[in-house]
Amino acid sequence: TTLTSTVGYLSQSIMSLVSIAGCFLAPLLRSHLGYKTLILVSAALHAALYGGMILLNQFAIIMGAAVTGIGMGIIWVVVPNFVTAMSKQEHIERNLTYHMFIYNFNGLLGNLLNYLCLDE
Repeated sequence: TTLTSTVGYLSQSIMSLVSIAGCFLAPLLRSHLGYKTLILVSAALHAALYGGMILLNQFAIIMGAAVTGIGMGIIWVVVPNFVTAMSKQEHIERNLTYHMFIYNFNGLLGNLLNYLCLDE
């Protein structure tokens, strides 16, 4: 299978667009599933893009990006709410800072490893 040179841009755009739907779905799903179950489900959805990358199939990458986008949107809304709900009042700000550090460091580390390992 051949991947077009724009598949990365297209999948990133679709992932970002669909994540908006995930943001709006999160409160409804949280009321039915609860925080912990929804976080696990959204984490699984968040990983869908890797299936397409493993298959090296353009359609699978784009569909994986859409599913990942839903998971991303849910995580962005639910995890900070969960951290806030589970923290003592005096620790909320600190705990949210830890959460955002870990979340952003993950992206930094992943991109850095891709650059170092996959750069041609």
